[in-house]
Amino acid sequence: MITINLLPRELALQEKKQRQKVLIILAAALLVLLFLGNWVQKLAYVKTLEADVRKVEGELKSLETQVRKVEEIERNKTLVNQQIDIINTLLLSRLDFPKLMEVLTYSDIIPPRTWLIQLAARYLGDAQIELEMDVQALDNYAVADLLTNLGNSLLFEKITLDQITSSKLESINVRNFSIKCNHKPKRGGKSA
Repeated sequence: MITINLLPRELALQEKKQRQKVLIILAAALLVLLFLGNWVQKLAYVKTLEADVRKVEGELKSLETQVRKVEEIERNKTLVNQQIDIINTLLLSRLDFPKLMEVLTYSDIIPPRTWLIQLAARYLGDAQIELEMDVQALDNYAVADLLTNLGNSLLFEKITLDQITSSKLESINVRNFSIKCNHKPKRGGKSA
């Protein structure tokens, strides 16, 4: 079939240009709509992230208060453990001085010809008691026996002898001397 166009050519060109303009406007509008849609999507994503950040910050604040409570509990636990250790040390050492007095009554420590005149004891910690003993003995052999007995005992260490002097006690010559030493009490476990 044959088509005859009676319209002037300029009018056809004008119509073609108009269609091109409409297509360009539609393409530009479509492009603007795509950019606008992408922007709206990104804006919604940012709003979601901001909401998540606020939620996480709220959780962080509640966790910080819980962390402070836990730290306070840990400090209290440390204090209680220190107090328990002190109590256990006191329980362990409560019989140190009575046991020391018992040990000093043994004849394998203080020989028969020797007797204590004065005893000063001071607790050093570390399960040691510092002793200063003023002693009288009938002869030098008794002094030597006492020093030997203390040296052989595992309960005494750092034994030092001060100057020996002689005196009369009811017409008997006696030797006066002082001994300094450390006593390590024997502990048989925890006391109740």
